[in-house]
Amino acid sequence: YSNQQWAGTFGGPLKKDRAHFFVNYEYEREPGTFVYRSTGPTAYFNRDLSGTRREKKGTMRLDFQFSGRTRLMIRANNWHNDIPFDQDAGGAGATFAPSSAVFSDRYSDQVNLDLTMVLTNKTVNEIKVAHSGQHWARHSIISDWVGGPRTFAGPVLPGSGVPNISFSGYSLGTPTNIPQRIGQDVYD
Repeated sequence: YSNQQWAGTFGGPLKKDRAHFFVNYEYEREPGTFVYRSTGPTAYFNRDLSGTRREKKGTMRLDFQFSGRTRLMIRANNWHNDIPFDQDAGGAGATFAPSSAVFSDRYSDQVNLDLTMVLTNKTVNEIKVAHSGQHWARHSIISDWVGGPRTFAGPVLPGSGVPNISFSGYSLGTPTNIPQRIGQDVYD
């Protein structure tokens, strides 16, 4: 088992008592081998597939104090996770051929802006603007075996048209729920 993690933070004033910043970044790298082993006639398909899961997280925040009564905060977050052989989508083992392996790309981002103004001793005006997005894409690794990797930009998604052939206790080809591209963007 191997897993490497790095993280760092940095922050401080841009202008004393007026503007501050903060950033952080985290990175995780986890190489792995996925074993596809069966017996009998399906042993022909036995393979070990190796890949590296990578996860990246970052945050940035800026704070501005324009006056004793007016402040602005801007914050952005990003998370990205590449999973070369996603066990949640169909796993390795004795009942699946390596062609059932699935690559997953998951990411999310958020941006928040908050403007606060103290109008009187009894009145505060606050304006908030936000975006939150979560996206996920899965495709069959078969597209990487035949003709090289492809992207989701074209009219044909990777893995499209590749049949799934299921026998009693064994499955060849892509999972039936692949390809997937799911996303959501929310604005407030």
